[in-house]
Amino acid sequence: MKVTLSIAFACLVALLASVEIAEATVISAPTEIDGNVLWLDASDTSSISQSSGSVDSWTDKSTAGGGTVTNSGDNRPTTGTATQNGLNLLSFDGADDTLTGNAVLSAGDDTYAYFAVWFPQAEKTQVVFQQTGAGSNERAALLAVGTKYGFCGQYNDAYSIVPYTQRTSRLTAMQVDDTTTPNIRISDNGIWYEGTTSAAGNLNIGTARTNVGSQGSREYFDGEIAEIIVFDRLLSDGSLDPTDNELNDVLYYLDQKWNLGNGISETVPEPSTWVLAIIGLVAIGAYRRRRQR
Repeated sequence: MKVTLSIAFACLVALLASVEIAEATVISAPTEIDGNVLWLDASDTSSISQSSGSVDSWTDKSTAGGGTVTNSGDNRPTTGTATQNGLNLLSFDGADDTLTGNAVLSAGDDTYAYFAVWFPQAEKTQVVFQQTGAGSNERAALLAVGTKYGFCGQYNDAYSIVPYTQRTSRLTAMQVDDTTTPNIRISDNGIWYEGTTSAAGNLNIGTARTNVGSQGSREYFDGEIAEIIVFDRLLSDGSLDPTDNELNDVLYYLDQKWNLGNGISETVPEPSTWVLAIIGLVAIGAYRRRRQR
């Protein structure tokens, strides 16, 4: 019986160790997750080059590092005038402010993820972030139209998925998977929505440029942008393994960092793991009491 107890105790220790490992899923930066190809972070003022408060460039902090966005004209967003949770934001005037950079996703990519923390000050047609080419189906924009927002694929759209109101904070995750339908999934402040573009299966993202705060020459964003993150693949959502939820990990990181108050919880081990651990502890305790009698 002592041998049996020792084996049971050893198994329980191993189980508890696995639970502890599974708990450690909180990230401190999106670069800790594979596939991060763009990370624009307004809270890191060292990543922003400015002249008299107007932004000249916003440096990409991703591992890839090729997505820095710039503007040398007069129509630049401003920095240092707005904050959230004591952290710096970039402000776009809704008239002509924009930043432009190189493509971060490969041509024709049909599986990727956008994240954005943004604060719209108006309900209008406006771009938060996009990568685009020149032709139909080559655009991939996080676009608001009126009081709803979603995905714009240039005549292959689903931009009326999520309702929103001006002067509110938006924490957005948008997963694009054009290999299935619905092909657009969006988390808005912790609530999930789904939609299907008008010509699903035909998205064909181009590589002409990226834009922050506009389509390039119209659809100007009115409000503040805190952070934009792009991955060149779909992130895990916990459906196959509850302890592997990269989508939630990024959302939790952003919600906590910017103090958005959406109540998003960190990824934790599946309940069955805790149940097994508790059963093991109870069984060992019962056996010890029996031996003492």
